[in-house]
Amino acid sequence: MLASLERLPEQARHQLLDEACRIHPTLQHRRLNHDFLAASRQREILRKPSGFTLIRGNPAHMRTFLLAALGNSFNQAHPGGKVVAGLDIQPAESLAPVIGVTYFANHLGTSGAARQIKEAWARIRGNAARLFLFNGVWSQAPDLWEEIANCARRAHVVLADESDFSLRDLSKGFSSPIHLLNVSPAKEVPEWIKVEIALP
Repeated sequence: MLASLERLPEQARHQLLDEACRIHPTLQHRRLNHDFLAASRQREILRKPSGFTLIRGNPAHMRTFLLAALGNSFNQAHPGGKVVAGLDIQPAESLAPVIGVTYFANHLGTSGAARQIKEAWARIRGNAARLFLFNGVWSQAPDLWEEIANCARRAHVVLADESDFSLRDLSKGFSSPIHLLNVSPAKEVPEWIKVEIALP
């Protein structure tokens, strides 16, 4: 196969490989890095040792892309360590998975979704990871909020969901930093992601 690829024109070879590979989101990806200021602030938020980062907005695949970009960028900054953990029930098939995250969209039964999420959470909640990622968990198992909030006191938790988060409500009785990231298509190029950041 490699011998065949070597015989292709360079541009055709690169195009073929790009089409065969899933996208690996990072904060340096063109979908996010088109806004240098916003990307820089996201990297600054990612360096917080504890607290919450909440991702909301539409479409859903942009929330998932940003969540994966944060996880991959964190893994890149801490090579060799098991620093990321999490649960994702809404992964995009076109994206490469984040190392350390459990994905179970393809076999998550609708009737017992909350139970399956709680079982998966029980397996990772004692994890020594420094970053926890949750995609779609809030909507399916909101009663895990207290346990996840406790986790955010010792690690950085990123929560992406369709729910309408309220910084005022979430910050009650919670002293760790909370950041809100709102995603939407960029006007310049609809494929790009506009990220509006609400800082405390």
